[in-house]
Amino acid sequence: MNLKGRGAHLARLRRYELMRLRDAATIESIGSSTRIDGSKLTDHEVEKFTKFASHDE
Repeated sequence: MNLKGRGAHLARLRRYELMRLRDAATIESIGSSTRIDGSKLTDHEVEKFTKFASHDE
């Protein structure tokens, strides 16, 4: 793989990593907020729910 190909691969990898970090931060934020309101959901349960739920749900 040439240098240009490596750069494109690294850019995609960084983008993927940033998306994963954003998703993790969102899940933790939602989980923390719901626990403040008295919910007993874990971050893992919140993650499963957010994969198919709309904002209104």
